[in-house]
Amino acid sequence: MKYLFRLLIAVAAVATNGAAAQESAVNVLASNGVQVDIEADDFSGRAEYTAPKIELDNDFGTLFVAAIKDAGGLSPVIVMGRLYYEGDWRRYDQAVLRGGEEVKAIFGDRGVVNCSASRYRKCTLGEGFQLTPTEDQLSRYVEDGRVQVQLRAHGLYPVMLSIPVSHFEAVAEVSKQPGYTSGAPAEGMSDERQRSPETDSTGLW
Repeated sequence: MKYLFRLLIAVAAVATNGAAAQESAVNVLASNGVQVDIEADDFSGRAEYTAPKIELDNDFGTLFVAAIKDAGGLSPVIVMGRLYYEGDWRRYDQAVLRGGEEVKAIFGDRGVVNCSASRYRKCTLGEGFQLTPTEDQLSRYVEDGRVQVQLRAHGLYPVMLSIPVSHFEAVAEVSKQPGYTSGAPAEGMSDERQRSPETDSTGLW
């Protein structure tokens, strides 16, 4: 019985090490100098590409630009993030550009972050969001290298996001390069130690 137990432990350890070996991570500099983090799983053929995280003002939340490649193909370049606030649930439901044009958005992943222990108990709440601006929207609404997006909860509680267009360009460029599903630098691209050569800039993605 003891032998069988030891054998099961050994098999589990080998399986865990094998799964870990199939996952890899690498940091790459796009041609515009923005670092893109790549996490890849060789077994599933899935790779996630993310630009540097952006902190919102007053610790209101975080966001980052990303893309995902899997067996179904390459996703659009998206913005993923999370908002934090105290009080009642706001349930954000809209993302708009300057002038009111809407950005395709998904809201959800709501949860309680923490609660204070004082007699006036307050809880910090969190809500996730995912935005998919089009290339046309990015080109038309860019101001000083950034795109401003406002999130609203039924017309209330506006939150401004300021996102560098360079992050969209970097993720789009790196995610299109062959050879990154395995987490290894593609031919003609570089890791974080040096910049890669310029690539075709006819479009973001």
